[in-house]
Amino acid sequence: MHVLIVEGEPYAAENIEAGVRAILGSALRSIHVSPGLKDASRYVSRNSVDLCLLDPDLDGEDGFELLKKAFLGSFLTVIVSAAADRALEAFEHGVVDFIAKPFSRDRLRGALEKIMCRLSPPGSGRFLISRRQNRNILVPIEEIVFLKAVRYLIEAHKADGDIDLLETPLSALERILPDRFFRIHRSWTVNMDYAASFGHAGRNVYVLRMKNGTILPLSRNRYPLLCRKFHK
Repeated sequence: MHVLIVEGEPYAAENIEAGVRAILGSALRSIHVSPGLKDASRYVSRNSVDLCLLDPDLDGEDGFELLKKAFLGSFLTVIVSAAADRALEAFEHGVVDFIAKPFSRDRLRGALEKIMCRLSPPGSGRFLISRRQNRNILVPIEEIVFLKAVRYLIEAHKADGDIDLLETPLSALERILPDRFFRIHRSWTVNMDYAASFGHAGRNVYVLRMKNGTILPLSRNRYPLLCRKFHK
């Protein structure tokens, strides 16, 4: 798991980091501590993040601004804060959990276990999990045409035209989806079995056309990677 800790108090940051390292063990692939929004925003834009442990009170800065930026569907968030009155606001931003300071190691463990369940959905070999009216709906991977990050959820657009909502970030889905799925944009991942063509549309704009006629944005940075995928 790739973890980002956004905490302005050095002692609190050290305590959270020590807890994360002890609980996750070998499941922790990387961890970074940001003291403020500027460093956190820069890190998220350049690195893979699965989980953000965020204190929204950052020495005069509002940590929720990080969640408002255009990092659609890129990570799950757990708030770690002494301001219990901000819990409702936190969940309105789509966070997974709210840990009130001071907290125990067991409380942190519970939050991390919840995140691990989200990042490792049951049946991920053939299905993804969609939550619908308190039920777990199995979404066959082969029926997914493309995935689109919208705010804090992922839309799974299927071949029959239906759309299921997923809670697992695109960055985590990339690790469990078959090779035929390709991230064409920060907010879009495509099942290339349903792709018809891709190319330059003029003025530094690139697009990918699906067999059903849907046109999706193709990032300029991802375009050469997609070309190499088909010219190995």
